[in-house]
Amino acid sequence: MDKEVRKLDKSYDVLHSKVDAIANVIDKLVDFNTDYSTKLDIKSEKDSQTFANLEEFMSSIKESISKVNVSPQSNVSQESISQLISKIETNIKTELAPILELVLRLPTNVHRDV
Repeated sequence: MDKEVRKLDKSYDVLHSKVDAIANVIDKLVDFNTDYSTKLDIKSEKDSQTFANLEEFMSSIKESISKVNVSPQSNVSQESISQLISKIETNIKTELAPILELVLRLPTNVHRDV
């Protein structure tokens, strides 16, 4: 009987150590996921702000273009059009830089289930 009790105690100790190890792993996973989730939330807020800025920028371009009075009788030079287009391109490149950086950071080895 004493032998069986020692055997049960040993089995309990082994089982208890395994449960402790699993609980430790679960705690670490929860910590990791919480940290990762927080980082994703911060990144999402930054991305939302970037897109909001882009929408505002596009609205300002639309407004600027609508203010240009181009009637059939007005005389618009090619140089003024080129300057306007150049200015728009520069502004677009400046505003789209964060989006390009975001796209370049996206993983390229994503597995897709078909």
